Amino acid sequence: MSSSTIRNAAHGEISVGTVLTWTKRYTDEEVRAFRALSGAAQDAPPPAHLPYLMAVAPLTKLGGDLDYLSRRMAWTSRRPIGRDETLTAELRVTRLEPAGAGAPLTRIAFDARVRCGDEDEPVISGGSTGLVVDRTALGGPSAGAPSVGALSVGRPAPVVPPSASAEEEGAAALLTRTATAVFTTEDIDTCARLTGDLGAHHMTGDRRMTQGVLTLTAVPLLADPGAHVRELALAFLAPVHAGDAVTATVRLAEAAGAGAGLPAGRSAFGCGISVAGAGGGPVLTGTGVVELPARDLP
Repeated sequence: MSSSTIRNAAHGEISVGTVLTWTKRYTDEEVRAFRALSGAAQDAPPPAHLPYLMAVAPLTKLGGDLDYLSRRMAWTSRRPIGRDETLTAELRVTRLEPAGAGAPLTRIAFDARVRCGDEDEPVISGGSTGLVVDRTALGGPSAGAPSVGALSVGRPAPVVPPSASAEEEGAAALLTRTATAVFTTEDIDTCARLTGDLGAHHMTGDRRMTQGVLTLTAVPLLADPGAHVRELALAFLAPVHAGDAVTATVRLAEAAGAGAGLPAGRSAFGCGISVAGAGGGPVLTGTGVVELPARDLP
């Protein structure tokens, strides 16, 4: 088999140009269960719109099929997605090459989009780069995740918004929110059930790794159904495992032009995201533009 082709049990032979798809419509019970992962009361009424992380989660299901470990991802979203809409996730492979001689990893990149119903234009579009784990090379189809060292191939740098000026980067935050979380194996199982992300590094091994979407539920605002995340760019710097404590911080600041064309009663801001592990080292960084109800701000 050539270096530009891999074989996968869920999707067969995969090469550059392969398109993977999956369609999902969430139930109200699934929405409530997902919101509970980020601390919302399970008896809270379901929101009119899907929390942003649920809207992108169908893409992570396809990644889980491939035992994919994301290193970077970036998305844009043109509108909120209604709770009862049917989502179709699409991943198109744009890069596929070995990570190194003898390494059980393959570098991969995707163009990604989420469509709703029969709409031609994607509601969410973007891309992701990372690594595919070859479980056969690790010792068989049921082998668990490789060591943290093996997953550190090409560790990404923290995300810096390419369009930000020095003045914008140094601007004082209008609002800062911080939250802490400790993820359990039960949380990983729940996230797997709700998203379909059953990657071996999440479901097997002595120290099961959290899904990226699960780690992001700790970030204030991202799981809030009142927030419409219009742009988001993330770098995953280190794995988070069951039992690990993380501290997530969001800082909102003015973003030039972000408020153009907003509905009445809503405001949009640039945001910086950081998630630190128990030792204080960063495990995730990101930037974006988030639209919020004006009442959520001081």
